[in-house]
Amino acid sequence: VEADYRIFNIKQLKTGYKFDLKTPTNKFSKIKINQIGEHNLSNILCALAMADQVGVPLDAALKSLISFPGVHRRMNLFKWGEKLLIDDYAHHPTEIESVLKTLQSFYSKQQKCVIFQPHLFSRTQDFYEDFLNVLSQFDEVVLLDIYPARELPIEGISSSRMIEDLNHFNKKLIDKTMISKTITESEAKVFALIGAGDIGEEIQLLKSQNLAK
Repeated sequence: VEADYRIFNIKQLKTGYKFDLKTPTNKFSKIKINQIGEHNLSNILCALAMADQVGVPLDAALKSLISFPGVHRRMNLFKWGEKLLIDDYAHHPTEIESVLKTLQSFYSKQQKCVIFQPHLFSRTQDFYEDFLNVLSQFDEVVLLDIYPARELPIEGISSSRMIEDLNHFNKKLIDKTMISKTITESEAKVFALIGAGDIGEEIQLLKSQNLAK
């Protein structure tokens, strides 16, 4: 049974998607969005369905999509020189895996580096092996120190230990002030900057540096 609202004929673009939309009363073709990740397609479909149900003209709603920048720190893309940076709030292994799969789908031929700031000692401990597994699938792994938030350190749980235990030949631990230098010196072309701590502040600095160039 077909849904009342659905998107179909989905095609990947360089930094987003093109698709068609079916509603109970109409069809729209060649809609473009500038966000990557299948969750964004689901979110947009739900938003358009709700807009249609409350009487918002879909022609106007669809036109606004092309300029919609996306949700803050959810697969936000921006260029930094010749590098492509993806800013995401992911702080759980399954969220990191979702980011990775999206990058593999869009940028399969390019080297991908993850710059990850673990969030909470307890979460790092609880999902330790899962973190190691998903991080090891990137071409390059860069870790920041664990962001403690409300917690005190847990003995034996640290980013330095994660680096030691990570089964990867291209890995390192850096201070957050070294992010820009690390990106510049890396051979990777695509970077996932992820975490729920103050890495977000460093990403804003990168964006401001980009604007100043």
